[in-house]
Amino acid sequence: MKSKGMDIENKHVMQKQKLEVIDILKEAVQIYFRNINFIIFTFLISLPLLCFLIYFETYLQGTLAEFIEILYQLPVKPAYRLFIPENITQRLSKDFSLKLIRLGFLYLAPLHVIELGTVIVSVNLASKVRSEERKLTLKEMFRNPFDIFKFKGTFITSIYVILLPSCTLLVLIWIVISYCMILWDSSFYILFRVICGVGLGQLLKVYLVGTAVWNMSILISILEGVHGFKALALAEHFSRGSQQQGFLLMFIFLVWGVCLRLPCLYVGCYKEGYGIVLQTGLFCIGNLLKWVVCMVYFYGCRRNHQLLENKIEEGIS
Repeated sequence: MKSKGMDIENKHVMQKQKLEVIDILKEAVQIYFRNINFIIFTFLISLPLLCFLIYFETYLQGTLAEFIEILYQLPVKPAYRLFIPENITQRLSKDFSLKLIRLGFLYLAPLHVIELGTVIVSVNLASKVRSEERKLTLKEMFRNPFDIFKFKGTFITSIYVILLPSCTLLVLIWIVISYCMILWDSSFYILFRVICGVGLGQLLKVYLVGTAVWNMSILISILEGVHGFKALALAEHFSRGSQQQGFLLMFIFLVWGVCLRLPCLYVGCYKEGYGIVLQTGLFCIGNLLKWVVCMVYFYGCRRNHQLLENKIEEGIS
């Protein structure tokens, strides 16, 4: 009975101390806009990422536009989709496959390294802005902004982190392609769409919950100096009881990215410079804010578990 009472009390402590999503977003925005020097500094260090993202987004949206064009050339009736025209098969097997390989290389090599360096510097500084009462000057921010040893450790964690989302994304892509192209009898097509839609929704939720944990492991590597599987284990431990928060936060930024990309893809911004630059700039701002949000989320989860552990120790004593 005593153990059961302690469990109920522990759950009550977690619920009482748990930050709401709106509170996390408010604190992150306050940190981001608290110091104008922080905005200037993050803008300057994000320029290499912005420049490469413009190229990457142009190539990505061009590839997506080509894929949509291929889908429109498929037979309308699902029963006829087994007989894909030869010209479409050649495009998928040769030209489009090479573009996907190149896109994967651009994401895994240059983009990942540039983004990781930007995240390390931004999060490290955001943590200082959050903890220090006085405003840091721009000169202080530029003084030793990058730690090569911290980059090495965080890079090790990021390798583990990349493998997990990549596998999940491959499954998501496979479901989407199957949803669009696989052969099914018309009488079962509606049922197939429902099953695929439910499966895709559940897998997307698992992916977003996992993304919150994976991002937290990166933050643990940056702020706590713990790397690899240990960082992942700590992130999973701290996020227990707060998965719903992590899901909602990641869902907000997923919607932000989709809402930026879809109009640009529809209008064809990737064909001209101005639209893609604006879209990429807004995407960069959202990405920086996302990492500040993840930092606040991490500190909140860690504080909750420290309070819970203290409560357990008091109960034992």
